Amino acid sequence: MADQNQDISHQSEELLTLRVTAAVTDAVDQAIRRKYMWVNVAVAAAIMVAGIFGGATLITSLVRERVDTAVKANDHDIQRNRENLAEVAGEIKVRVAQFNDSNELLQKIQKDLTDIDSTINERALIKNMLSAHSLSISALEAQTKNLADLATTVEQLRNTLASIATKVQIDTTALTKAPSPQEISASLTDANTGLASPTVFLQFSGAATRSDAQQISAALKQRGFRVPGEERVASNVKEVRYFYDGEDEKAAQKLAADTMEILSEKGFGEVTVQTKNLRNYSRTKPQRGTLELWLGGLPALKP
Repeated sequence: MADQNQDISHQSEELLTLRVTAAVTDAVDQAIRRKYMWVNVAVAAAIMVAGIFGGATLITSLVRERVDTAVKANDHDIQRNRENLAEVAGEIKVRVAQFNDSNELLQKIQKDLTDIDSTINERALIKNMLSAHSLSISALEAQTKNLADLATTVEQLRNTLASIATKVQIDTTALTKAPSPQEISASLTDANTGLASPTVFLQFSGAATRSDAQQISAALKQRGFRVPGEERVASNVKEVRYFYDGEDEKAAQKLAADTMEILSEKGFGEVTVQTKNLRNYSRTKPQRGTLELWLGGLPALKP
C-alpha cells in the first residue's frame, strides 16, 4: 500500500512538472513570435519587392543576414529564459516533494487519530465493563451480608432449640416404669388437694429475718396453704388480700385467723390481721385461689 502511494506521488509530480514546463514554453514562444513578427513581415515585403524588381537574391541575403543577427542577439535571452524555466521546474519539484511530505504527515496524523479513536472506544468499553463488574460486586456484597445475617439467625435458633431440648429432656427410665393403680390414685389425691389449697404469697417487713418468715410459711403449709416463698417489702400493713368473692373470701378469713394463732405461738405477740377485699382491682388480677399475706413491722424472734 505504501509503495502504491509513493508511485502515485511520483507520477503526480512528473505530470505537474510537464504541465508547468509546457505552459512556460508556450508563453516564451508567444513572446518571441510577437517580438519578431516585424522580421517576418519585412522578409515577406522584401521578397515581394525582389520579385518585382528582380533583386531577389540580393534581398534574400540581406534578410538572412539581419535575421541571423537578430537571432544571435536574442540567443542570450533565450538561454536565460531556459535557465529560469529550469529553476522554476526545480522549485516546482521541491514544492511537490514538500506537498508529498505534508501529505504523508497528514496521513500519519489521520492514522494516529484513528488509533486514538480506537483507544478511546476501548477505554469506554473497559469503563462500562468495570462499571458492570462494580454493580455485580455490590450485589455480591449485599448477598454476602444477607447470608451472614441469615447464618447468625440460624445459629441463634440452633442455640434456642438446644436450650429448649435441654429443658424438655424426659427421663426415659421413668417412662418405662408403669405406675401402679395405688400410685396413680395417690397422685390424683395430692393433685386435687394442691389445686384446692389456696396459694399464699407472704410479704413481710420490720426486724424479722427471712428465717423468721420461713417459720411462718412452714406453719401455714401444715395448715393446708401453699406458700411459694417469702418477699421482704417496705410496708407496715397487716392484712390478707383477696380478689374474688365466694371461696377466696372464706379462704382469706381462715388465713387471717390461722396467721394470728401462728404469730402468737411463735412468740411474735398478739397481732391483729385483717382481710381486704380487692374485687374491684383495676389492674390484672391473679387467678382464683390466690391470696396475699402482708405482715409489716414484725419484730425479730428471740433465739
